[in-house]
Amino acid sequence: MTDKTQSYEILLKEFNNLPKKTPIEKSFISICGFPSREKVSSNILAFFLDTHREHKLKNLFVKSLLESVGLNANDYPEDFESETEVYTKNGKYIDLLLCNEQINIVIENKIYAELYNDLKDYYEKASEEGKDEPIGIVLSLSPIDESKKGTKKFKFVTYEDFFSKVKENIGNYLEEANPKYIPFLLDYFYNIENLERGENMDKEFLEFLRKNDNEKLSLEFISKIEEFRSNLRGIVKNVSQLIGDKIEDKNVKIWAARDRNSQEIFDIAVVDYYPNKDIDIALDSRLTLNGWEFVLFTRPKSNKVNLDDYIKQVGLKGKLENGRFKFDQTFDFDAKIEDVSDFIVSIINCLGKNMSKIPEK
Repeated sequence: MTDKTQSYEILLKEFNNLPKKTPIEKSFISICGFPSREKVSSNILAFFLDTHREHKLKNLFVKSLLESVGLNANDYPEDFESETEVYTKNGKYIDLLLCNEQINIVIENKIYAELYNDLKDYYEKASEEGKDEPIGIVLSLSPIDESKKGTKKFKFVTYEDFFSKVKENIGNYLEEANPKYIPFLLDYFYNIENLERGENMDKEFLEFLRKNDNEKLSLEFISKIEEFRSNLRGIVKNVSQLIGDKIEDKNVKIWAARDRNSQEIFDIAVVDYYPNKDIDIALDSRLTLNGWEFVLFTRPKSNKVNLDDYIKQVGLKGKLENGRFKFDQTFDFDAKIEDVSDFIVSIINCLGKNMSKIPEK
């Protein structure tokens, strides 16, 4: 074992000792490309904070927001209308303004941006003659440093604490809620939670990269993995080229495939055999660290083909699992590509010679 290989083993051992993190899945908002846009978030908040909108959740959001900043929601009206980007006398824009005949609530929404806003200007805009003193709230993804708050007129709350209150209170509102908007609400929750997780970066992994110059070693290791993946693709391409040269029946499509999201190290030579418009049989020749394995299955267009009965008639050796036929035949990782390609070609030729035996379901 070389010193470099031994270093890789130590690296993997340390990596395996790190706490396992659940991968972050996409929300619909993030798919649309607006996961951290404050304006998008403010528009969604404005919809749910407006007690007259078609979500029919009434004052759920207003009540939860007031409670999350330590106020008693029963001391305030239950009906509010919302406005976004309200223009102030100093030429600034308030993110959110909730209004009714008794009181205004001014909300500054912060995702990633620093709190540089003129909160005094916002508060003065929300102050109206004949109404109670307004409530000022800064809603932020992360807690804001007390020294940066700058005014005692505003109360500060994180999305996490605000949403906790919404989830705590929502049970009393669901019966009359419009079910159309509940999935939107849940996706919004999930999107913000993803942003919070992003804020709390995997510090254990960061420290792992910093420790003992592991960053350089890790990059070398990643490079080695990518090099190995590239080598796998090269082998599969060579096998695919040999298959194309050897197969006499040209009703085939041959290509290399690999699931981009998979964490496994593998590559696949795919052969699609389609002798007519109703039949498409695929053969996946999968190259893994343990060698070659082969699986036969039908594409959706071949829903009339009874693969199980057909294989029994042809006499292929293997077993059927979940509608896919796995061959007994395997090859070692370092097998000659001529031998691998010859086996694949023999299967395709067998299919071609026995097309008349294919039973329908």
